[in-house]
Amino acid sequence: KMQLGGEVGAVGRLKASKRKGMKIDLKGHSFKGKFYHTAGSLAIVSVGPDEARVEAVSDSLVKLVHESSIFDSEKMLKGTLEAGDSQ
Repeated sequence: KMQLGGEVGAVGRLKASKRKGMKIDLKGHSFKGKFYHTAGSLAIVSVGPDEARVEAVSDSLVKLVHESSIFDSEKMLKGTLEAGDSQ
């Protein structure tokens, strides 16, 4: 387990195991994924206006699928609430 922190506290959680794969909860969105090995190497590159920088090199990756969001259950209600309403 890993807590992902931000400036104002935790923004997510990460759980990983070889058998079950990975689960990530990040800012109210839940993702699940599986680990995959690649036939070659992968490079994660940041490309800026003047330069490109290799951030990481790996021989495996995780494919994530969005499972749910706490925001999916929210509903928009229309109307007004006035002082003295009792129902």
